[in-house]
Amino acid sequence: MAKEDDRDRVSARGYALGYLGGGILLAINVVMIQLLPGTWGPRLSFLSVAIWWAIFSIPLFRRVPEPPSATAKLAPARTSSP
Repeated sequence: MAKEDDRDRVSARGYALGYLGGGILLAINVVMIQLLPGTWGPRLSFLSVAIWWAIFSIPLFRRVPEPPSATAKLAPARTSSP
């Protein structure tokens, strides 16, 4: 976890690297679509994006805690009898 003074820098660097990596993957996928015969380009592009998301989602799922749900704070409902 980054220190409070470093959070803006770490966040900006994370966004920048995410955009750079996504742009590189997009360029690779466009080349695959253009060069591979038939439907192999789009199929492999979809597969590469699925793998990309699966790999880069692992740190999020493992390290970022899930906030408590909003319903946990609600009191039980009371109903009035007619």
